[in-house]
Amino acid sequence: RALHSREGCFLAVKEIEINRATAREEELRLLTREISTLAQLKHNHIVRYWGTATPNQRYIHICLEFCSGGSLSSLLKDWGAQEVTVVRKFAIQILLGLRY
Repeated sequence: RALHSREGCFLAVKEIEINRATAREEELRLLTREISTLAQLKHNHIVRYWGTATPNQRYIHICLEFCSGGSLSSLLKDWGAQEVTVVRKFAIQILLGLRY
């Protein structure tokens, strides 16, 4: 987690070790493709991409919108099965993002 200095909001930071990622050309290609795809996605139901940073030669940081509620996976792990109305709301949001 990091703080965006200009916007004053929290970001989620995905840290990738460059040495490991570049060990294989295919992994580097997939990483580049992921960043390119994230940069193009702009939708209310898709986590926002804020940018990429290379704080040093060892790591690359992919900065994304911070979701304070956590992931759907952690919600299910912490709270267990949900009521149909809750599941319906999540399903609609997921489908809207996928439709985009």
